[in-house]
Amino acid sequence: MIDEQSNQDSLKFNILGYNVNFKPESGDISPYPEDVVKMVRSEIEDILDKSPGLDRGQVGVLAALRVATKSLNIESEYRINIEKLQLTAKDALQLIDEVSLAQS
Repeated sequence: MIDEQSNQDSLKFNILGYNVNFKPESGDISPYPEDVVKMVRSEIEDILDKSPGLDRGQVGVLAALRVATKSLNIESEYRINIEKLQLTAKDALQLIDEVSLAQS
């Protein structure tokens, strides 16, 4: 279903009969191309196990929707956690100020 072939800067693979050149984004937190392919493979296999009659276009779209949903859920959770952290830090600073003023 997915065949991988490495190149210097990109990863070439075949997924659902489509040949794709994948060049990961540069950066410190960019995932390894193999991990991206593994995630896509996992989503496709899960979809095909549950609905083997779907054509490859439908499977591809469903896999993309699943990955996008997971990504948006993670972004939302991250945003909520950052907001909670900021509120906690603000409360802690306020408490420190109150204690400092009380001791003065």
